[in-house]
Amino acid sequence: LTQLLFSEPAWANLDIQKKLLKSREKDRDALRLDIIQLTTTIYLNVLRAESAVSIQRDNLRLTRRNLGMARKRLQIGYAGPQEVYRWESQLANNQKDIIAAQWELKKAKAALNLMRNQPLEKKFIADQTSLDDSHFGISDTRVQNYISSEGRYTVLRDFLVQEGLRENPAIQKISLAQQAQRRALSSAKASFWVPTVAFEFQGSSRMAKDGLGTEGLQFELPPEMNLDFDIPKPPDERWHAALNFSIPLFEGGRKLAEKSKAALELESLRFQHRALSERVEQEIRTALFATGSSYPAITLAMDAADAARKNLEIVTESYSRGTVSILELLDAENFDLVAEQVAASSVFDFMIDMVNVERAVGKFWFMRSLQNKETMIESLEQFAREYQPVK
Repeated sequence: LTQLLFSEPAWANLDIQKKLLKSREKDRDALRLDIIQLTTTIYLNVLRAESAVSIQRDNLRLTRRNLGMARKRLQIGYAGPQEVYRWESQLANNQKDIIAAQWELKKAKAALNLMRNQPLEKKFIADQTSLDDSHFGISDTRVQNYISSEGRYTVLRDFLVQEGLRENPAIQKISLAQQAQRRALSSAKASFWVPTVAFEFQGSSRMAKDGLGTEGLQFELPPEMNLDFDIPKPPDERWHAALNFSIPLFEGGRKLAEKSKAALELESLRFQHRALSERVEQEIRTALFATGSSYPAITLAMDAADAARKNLEIVTESYSRGTVSILELLDAENFDLVAEQVAASSVFDFMIDMVNVERAVGKFWFMRSLQNKETMIESLEQFAREYQPVK
């Protein structure tokens, strides 16, 4: 029986493998975040497609109303048949657009069913969402205050970079790899003077014996010698126990080579950590730059849609009185359609940008507990109070 009591390489390998296991778990965490990001994006695209279908239906109803108005104008002699034909053509185009929008919605739902591991054409009702949805960090007015102000948005960007360098699984993975390599380096240094200790026990027992000579040695001596002595028989059971201390004194430079290799690999990991940190920071800032554009675009797009709607009402009233041509009304209707689509799409664009920000940071808002959310907001406000802009 041999039992290893202490071996620095064995203990080091145990520590290293534990850290490498945690490192591999970070790959799993990153995959989960990727799946959440993709699924959330597809879900928002489903809502975008549903909104597009709804807008196209509203536009179809408007075209039908204008077609009815054109027919009345034809009856009273205010317009010729060409206006009726023009609205009938517009009606057909609107119906075509609705069909296209409906098929785009089916495609988006099929993609979401794929992510949900459901039959691709399985029907479901998607819950609507908005900027007030608690699943998004933007629903917190304290976060909105940082996004709506350019100066405070700079603070938010620097804070989220700091968070990302701590939360991002890729950063955590390489940090664990560095810890494992530091342990390997310390083990390589200790191998010059730390011995390996083992306990050893050996035992044997003769179970049976038979035959000539098993009774021991017998000598026939002359009587005159008168010697009286016994030759002892060997015992049937034997054992011994020992502690072994061993340390190689010379191994042809292997220890020096292993120490040098461990140091170089650790230095390589330091460079990789630095490069990865820079890339993660770039991803976070790039995603935040996108939100810096898409967030104010929501208000501007809604203002444009409101103005287009008012313009359409005025032009429609003027058309009914015969003071504007059909081309002006068509132009107003198309402008209103585009403005409504842009306004609806701008909200989903911003939400997707926020999803990309949270993925780059390494943790989604809805994955945080209420306590963790409050702690993060408090940390943000503390960071803002102590913030020193980079010059």
